[in-house]
Amino acid sequence: MTRNPKKLVFVLPEYDTQTSTHYGYLVDLLEDVAEELDVMVFIEYGKSKPKFKNIQNYYVQKWQVKGLNLIERFFVFFWFRLKGYRRFYVHYSYFSAILAGIVCRLTGGKSFVWYCEQKNLYTGGVWPFKLAIRLIQNIVTCTDLMAGYYHEFFKIPKKKLKVMHNWVDVSEFAGARDDKRIVLFVHWLSPRKGSQYLPEIIEKTLAKTDCEFWIVGDGPDFEELKSLEETGKVKMLGAVPNNEILSFYKKASVFIMPSREEEFGRVLIEAMAAGVPIVTMETLGAKAVLNNSQKDFMVKQGDLDAFSDKIALLLDDNELQKKMREVGLDRAKHFDKKLSTKKFLEIVS
Repeated sequence: MTRNPKKLVFVLPEYDTQTSTHYGYLVDLLEDVAEELDVMVFIEYGKSKPKFKNIQNYYVQKWQVKGLNLIERFFVFFWFRLKGYRRFYVHYSYFSAILAGIVCRLTGGKSFVWYCEQKNLYTGGVWPFKLAIRLIQNIVTCTDLMAGYYHEFFKIPKKKLKVMHNWVDVSEFAGARDDKRIVLFVHWLSPRKGSQYLPEIIEKTLAKTDCEFWIVGDGPDFEELKSLEETGKVKMLGAVPNNEILSFYKKASVFIMPSREEEFGRVLIEAMAAGVPIVTMETLGAKAVLNNSQKDFMVKQGDLDAFSDKIALLLDDNELQKKMREVGLDRAKHFDKKLSTKKFLEIVS
């Protein structure tokens, strides 16, 4: 019997093999999804020629000039629809969601968009977001808490909301470790991600125990934080591609996420899958991702004394560190890529 897979257009904002963003994870998921679906990947911006496993069809946006890019996108989406692609799944992009929503409403297709943002906390992009969620038929988000947030703040009907967790390939993160009494931060260096807390966290922690801080990531606060290296206990490592980040987790004894706002925090599940205990500020994401044992190391927003106490406690108690490592490894199984692939297929069916 000839296989006749369902057709799906997946809109990817950027393709870059050296990306330090979460977009690299999307490619991995799509390659698995393509074993069941006929996937056409639409790339809004490509830095290199796409190379996919299981995916033969892709389109890289040619026009990058504002206005012209939207016209091109609309007609390409319409062309996909004429070629039999009935499902459109957009990752984050507001204007692609608007255009996909219009095309599907005109032609009887099905539209999906992934959002995981507390938009009332952002200063930009609110009007296209509001238009997108009106036009799109299904809103996919990362946790039940975020689904509740969208229903409450933006009055999105519950029947439009779907939940699919972020993911890691647990088997890829497994393996031997080489702890170095390193406290690891991996994230965008901006106020939302708590980078302004780092100098005081480092100072307070070093007053309690000996360790080294590795700060991985780029962002508006990078240059200001560079002076931390003068302590001799801090390494500012800049942005690191996704495909190289595991080596940093493998050397860390504690992972920290001092974010002020976090809807999910994929770095949490990366740390868990690599066997690194976590200290975090209380955020919507941390409350959704961590289990009860891990929440013993979640502190109130801005409580830097408690935050540094938790770091020192884990560094200086090997048995506790081992216990929390095992707790995290077990918890990471709930976010394995195989589960998310299955959920994705259920959502777009």
